[in-house]
Amino acid sequence: MKNPILPKLFSVFLILFILSGCQVYMDPRQEPLKIVTEKEWDDLKSEKENLETQFEIESKPKMPPVAIPGSEDIGFIDATTARLYGCRALTTLKMMYEGPYDHGIIATRNRAFSLAADMMVAGKMGEYKLGTSQGNQVISQFVVELYRCPDAAFEKENTNE
Repeated sequence: MKNPILPKLFSVFLILFILSGCQVYMDPRQEPLKIVTEKEWDDLKSEKENLETQFEIESKPKMPPVAIPGSEDIGFIDATTARLYGCRALTTLKMMYEGPYDHGIIATRNRAFSLAADMMVAGKMGEYKLGTSQGNQVISQFVVELYRCPDAAFEKENTNE
């Protein structure tokens, strides 16, 4: 006579084993682990912190980028006006520039000119200062949408004046 509880018990253990999800971690390191005391661990930790905090930020002023001829003509416009004038969206330009905001605008216009854009729609634009009391580093961030507009897009504005 077969015991009807045995298959049920086996299936319960099988389900438990499958759902328990044994996890085995294989350590890829080749060198053996080193056992250290708490004092040695504190010394290692303080050495690491000292290495991380010993850095200098150069505060030498950067030269402004040279404007590419023709990039000065690229202006800012709002998205609605750009679409009404028949401008076509090219791409979104995300750029970080290490230097003042005004120099970043020149670099952004140069990049937009190299991508054959006529107008830019401003997204997130800002200047951030990083550093300590000894020296500061300025980073400018620009997120703009680039548009290419037809030549006749802004002639209507000039003829009404």
